[in-house]
Amino acid sequence: MVHHPEQGWALRSDGAVLFEDTGLLLASGQVIHPHRPQHAGHVVSEIPGRKTA
Repeated sequence: MVHHPEQGWALRSDGAVLFEDTGLLLASGQVIHPHRPQHAGHVVSEIPGRKTA
């Protein structure tokens, strides 16, 4: 594996390029789009079940 964290990607031994955002470019040219968590960047203002003062 060749890893370039400063550029946000790594080249895997199978020829696929793995991107920091979880996207993948396969050696065949097929693109696997990034899969990010549904609540990424979501700010929680209250904790369920916890009473506020």
